[in-house]
Amino acid sequence: MTNLKLDFYSEVIIKDSCPNDLLENGETIKGKKGVVLGISEEDGIIYGYTILLFDIKYCRYIDKKYIIPTGKKFSRDDFY
Repeated sequence: MTNLKLDFYSEVIIKDSCPNDLLENGETIKGKKGVVLGISEEDGIIYGYTILLFDIKYCRYIDKKYIIPTGKKFSRDDFY
């Protein structure tokens, strides 16, 4: 993923190459699906995203190079 900007509520998968992938309980986030709830952007440069991981209901900041978009989109109503 280069300069592609994902929309809010886009589904993503965390790449296996993601560093710092362990949660406090020792569980890995590699390969997990989630949805974009936050975008880290400054001066038009995307740095990463806050991802809500579906199966553990946990948000985590992930650098843009460690996520893969699935193409699936959700609506705001699905989460709020």
